[in-house]
Amino acid sequence: MACVLCVQNLHSEVLGRLVIYSDVMTSSMNILSGVALQHGLAVVPFQQTGGVGRSTNMWLGPEGCAMFSLQLHIPLATYLGQHIPLLQHIVALAVVSAVCNLPGYQVQPCIGLSLRLADSDAFGLNRA
Repeated sequence: MACVLCVQNLHSEVLGRLVIYSDVMTSSMNILSGVALQHGLAVVPFQQTGGVGRSTNMWLGPEGCAMFSLQLHIPLATYLGQHIPLLQHIVALAVVSAVCNLPGYQVQPCIGLSLRLADSDAFGLNRA
C-alpha cells in the first residue's frame, strides 16, 4: 500500500519509477555497482547490514532510516557529470526539505533530523 501511495504522489517521469525494495540487504550499492541497469532506478532497503561507501567505509543502516541508492546515467562530459558530489548534496537536501514540509513537521527546527552522505560526516540539521 505504501508503494502505491509513493507512485501516485511521484511527480517524476523517470526517477524512482522503477524500484527494488527489500526488508534487509547488505548494501543497496551491491545491486547497482558495475552494471548499468536503468536510468532512475531506485534501490530501497528498510535495513542495511553492511553499507559501503566510495572509500570502503562501512556502516549499519538500522530499520527505518531513509536509505536508498539511485542509478543515474549522466554523461561524464557534462558539467553535472563532472560534479556528481554536488548532485548527491542537492538530492539529500531535497529529501530533507520534503520531510520537513510534511504536515506536522513544519515547525522549525525540523525534527531531530541528521543528514549522512556516504563517506562524509553526519550533519545535524537542527543545530543553530
